[in-house]
Amino acid sequence: MSQRTRNPFKLRASEKIESDSTFLRIYSPGILEDLAEKHREQKLWNNVLFIRSSPGAGKSSLLRIFDPVTLVTLFNNKSNPSLKDLRENLKKMEVMDNNDIRLLGICLHCNRNYEILEDLPIDDIKKKRFFFALINARIVLATLRGVLSLRGLRFPSDLANIVIDYSTPSSDTLGLSFPCDGRRLYDWAENIESRVYKALDSFLPIDQIQPEGHNELFAFSLISNSKISINGAEIGMRVLFMFDDTHKLSVEQRDFLIRYILEKRTNFNIWIAERLEALTNDENLKSYQNRDYDEINLEAIWQKKDSKFKNIVSNIANRRAQISTEDVPEFDQNLADSLNESVFKGDFQYAFEVIMGRIEQYSNQTRKFGDWVKYCKEQDLSPLERAMLARSTEILVHKNLNQPQTTFDLELSVKELQTGITSIVQNAAEYFLAQEFKLPYYFGFERVVQLSSYNIDQFLQFSSELYEGMLSNRLAVRSNVITAEEQHKIIRRVVNEKWNELGRLIPFPEQVKRFLQKFFDFAYKETHRPTIPYAPGVTGFALKEPVELKLLDNGHWLDDAVYKPLVNVLSTCVSFNILEKREISQGKKGSDTTTVFYLNRWICVRFNLPLGYGGWRHLKPGELIKWIK
Repeated sequence: MSQRTRNPFKLRASEKIESDSTFLRIYSPGILEDLAEKHREQKLWNNVLFIRSSPGAGKSSLLRIFDPVTLVTLFNNKSNPSLKDLRENLKKMEVMDNNDIRLLGICLHCNRNYEILEDLPIDDIKKKRFFFALINARIVLATLRGVLSLRGLRFPSDLANIVIDYSTPSSDTLGLSFPCDGRRLYDWAENIESRVYKALDSFLPIDQIQPEGHNELFAFSLISNSKISINGAEIGMRVLFMFDDTHKLSVEQRDFLIRYILEKRTNFNIWIAERLEALTNDENLKSYQNRDYDEINLEAIWQKKDSKFKNIVSNIANRRAQISTEDVPEFDQNLADSLNESVFKGDFQYAFEVIMGRIEQYSNQTRKFGDWVKYCKEQDLSPLERAMLARSTEILVHKNLNQPQTTFDLELSVKELQTGITSIVQNAAEYFLAQEFKLPYYFGFERVVQLSSYNIDQFLQFSSELYEGMLSNRLAVRSNVITAEEQHKIIRRVVNEKWNELGRLIPFPEQVKRFLQKFFDFAYKETHRPTIPYAPGVTGFALKEPVELKLLDNGHWLDDAVYKPLVNVLSTCVSFNILEKREISQGKKGSDTTTVFYLNRWICVRFNLPLGYGGWRHLKPGELIKWIK
């Protein structure tokens, strides 16, 4: 049954959405297009794939799509037009076709007591063997549940209908004989799991409990290479093993799990989803393009597909609005995308007069800008358009004054003014107007998308409060639309709440906040330079190596103890999506890239910076280390 709620935008984490039909209705299949492309390139299957991101980018939701129960729900809703794109993408990946589901997805959630094994009073070898045994057992249990779900049978009462025939048993499966029915296999796996649990909970010496330990993760082979039959009919389908939240394992467990999987390099289908915080400082700060395994970084994917991401979140927003119990079925169309000119008419007029006064002062010192001043004053425009024209003109005045002066003081033409007012200048003019005259700036669906910094959960965090505003407006004024000033206030409030909450979510909170504040001091000065040399504003930086140090990718400065506090801060910021890491190519195609660290867009709001990308400066580690001391 589909879940309906007053504000569906508050349904954030995948695991909190109990209904599979509700999950499917609000899930946007955009990321599956990239998986379908990997399938076309023959890189998706028979491979190990890492799926990484900061918190909230959609890793768990992606894995949930391949869960047997979710696939059955989707397959049984063939006539639902809202799920067509999702079905088509899964068909392209050969996950299903019109006749059947072709994939058995087995997902292990790594937040299920694995880390507690580290507390057992035993040596590391035994801890590893118990860890492997627990994974093997849980893969088997998840497989049995999944097989029954795919065939519409009940768990555990129908386990005896399953028969597994495995031709290459190992020493770890001595307690089993094949062919083996599902009930026997279930009892074997459940016994392993329960004895490990008993060892964790009991005060008895572990030798008296004797939990079973395994030397290998043989369950991959057991499930992938067995003939699995139900009621005598073999189910021939691809098997996908998924590990979710491996960052919640202990450092040692994650290390030898991943090392084991990568060293084996088998043809099993294994996906590992984890947060960036699981990576080392070195891995977080280096380019992710140079790793020797296949990886999907969810935020990095969307950075390269900006317009597609906008369509994705628009789709997500409207899907969620449509399952609200209230009569507000649209989201983006209820966000005003311009200032109400009747409300701000006086502000615009005042801004025009102030700015023109400054331009006229420059014009009195040189004949260059006489036609420009006359043009600005004579245009028949709205108050907002006049203010924007004046501020754009002021930017061009400063740019001209900053150029090397010639002997002749020639008057500049109106055509030169019109040509100079590009979209970049207009965007800067809007930002400067809002800053100087205290006008709303953070509003409209475009900017809500920018605020998400390519993170679905972050988009929902802002959207849930904006949707709440729509619901309140509907009751109070019979209009769902939120004005620009209301949006600006809501967004600023959410940002302040996120800033206040940041300290309890990240390591090194004081150093991180100090670093961000110092970067803001630098960025604000650079952004507000009158000639806008780094339009739309400076919101990022790249590390420029001192002469005495080698390049970042050689890791030398990263290993220097002097820079350890800076490394900790930068790695934390990347892991928790406070800084967005981008590879910027300057020059010809194929030329070397520069790693640029941009502020997450909500941090830009915190510090009253513009939301556009492009403006960044080179900074040396020696300069940055001073900011956190």
